[in-house]
Amino acid sequence: MQSFRQFPAVATILIKLSLVGCTSTAEDHLEDLLDGSVEHEQVKHEFLLARERAVGPLLDAFDDHRFAPVRGQLVEILFSLSMRLDDTRLSDALSERLTSDPDPDVRALIAESAVLYNRVDMAAAFLQALEDEAPLVRQHALAGLAAMESRLDSAQQHTLAVRSRELLQDSSAGVRLEAQTRTAAIVAKWQAQATQLQLQAMLSEAEDLHRRAIEYARGSKQAYYGLGWFLCEIDRHEQGFELLRDHGLLLNVPRIQEAPVIDGRLDDGAWATAARAGSLYKFFWESPAWLEPDGIVSHFLATHTAQTLYIGFHGHDDHPDSLVAKIIEPLNPTDDGQSNDGFWSDDIIELMLDTDLDRKSFIHMGINSRGVRADQFNFMGPDGPYDDRATYAAQVEVGAHIGEDFWSLEIAFPFDQRHMSRPQAGQVWGFNLVRNFRGQEYLQWVRTYGSGLQPQHFGFLRFP
Repeated sequence: MQSFRQFPAVATILIKLSLVGCTSTAEDHLEDLLDGSVEHEQVKHEFLLARERAVGPLLDAFDDHRFAPVRGQLVEILFSLSMRLDDTRLSDALSERLTSDPDPDVRALIAESAVLYNRVDMAAAFLQALEDEAPLVRQHALAGLAAMESRLDSAQQHTLAVRSRELLQDSSAGVRLEAQTRTAAIVAKWQAQATQLQLQAMLSEAEDLHRRAIEYARGSKQAYYGLGWFLCEIDRHEQGFELLRDHGLLLNVPRIQEAPVIDGRLDDGAWATAARAGSLYKFFWESPAWLEPDGIVSHFLATHTAQTLYIGFHGHDDHPDSLVAKIIEPLNPTDDGQSNDGFWSDDIIELMLDTDLDRKSFIHMGINSRGVRADQFNFMGPDGPYDDRATYAAQVEVGAHIGEDFWSLEIAFPFDQRHMSRPQAGQVWGFNLVRNFRGQEYLQWVRTYGSGLQPQHFGFLRFP
């Protein structure tokens, strides 16, 4: 057997670790970590009890190759200890290893753990880690900086904003997602500040902030939406509507003379001149970013006659035989007692129409691939939407069709019915369309925040 003299670094660690526990020897602690004979939580508990006496031995062990198999456990122990002990050796060592450890997996684990432990004292290391060659390190570093953004100094905030925008072009999808989330949050912050300035009648300053958001995040529909609606609110309607239209947030709905046949096929010539929106965006709680779905291709059309609004929908589907349609019999929209909860997790589209553009109340209708529909009229109260489903049923004609690699709908809404007066020339309605794919992915024409039922974030239909 080789002596400790042949392993001086290990001998030093063993001596230091002999101070850690009252009943365990240094060799016991090493074996506990290396062979897993004792539960990890118990080993961690022993180090936490030792507090200051554990710091040196743990840092020495972390740098010794013999402990390479348990470096992940050591990272967790070091972070746990740092939350209980004000010892600059810990924060300095973790920051240094985040930026220089030779193992990218260890760097990524340190970055991820620092996010979980909300280590704002590691902000400088996080900023440096944005340049790391390992995508997962960059991703966790950006997420950590986003979480602590309000506690960064102004110089760090500026660096974060600049790098977030640059990382929109990163080679890693995970990094790009974090960058999109961060830039969207920065735009949202400036828009909230602009709203406060607007309430104080500081309109020039508010507009400057909206334009700053566009300059920062060119191509951001979120930024253009904010400026477009702001211009409408300060009576620069034509300028605002033009901006919204140019960025795919408003559709001019053309008038046609001959109505389409409502059979769901969308092959009628009446659709040839209809307004078209060619993409939907993901909705999910974790990110405010506008993200296009992978492989779920959809578009919709809008047109009208003097008497009726027509909406057409086409959804590509590689496996239309797998369309979810739990509800195949017509629902009675005035019967609030029937069980139709499962309907909303079918493959459906949802239509939202705010016909008086009060941005508080709207028609909400779901239609599945069989043409079955459910509708309600929503009012936005202080705690969210409540509906008038028991007393509301729209007059509507629906045609549905399932093809070899798609399904499609045609919907006719006659004007001059409840909550849907005939639009005047130049009138604008709030509008949104959602595709619910297999009850698992929620895709929107115009991205909303907080939930899909947010009329203050709907897109727009304009009747020229």
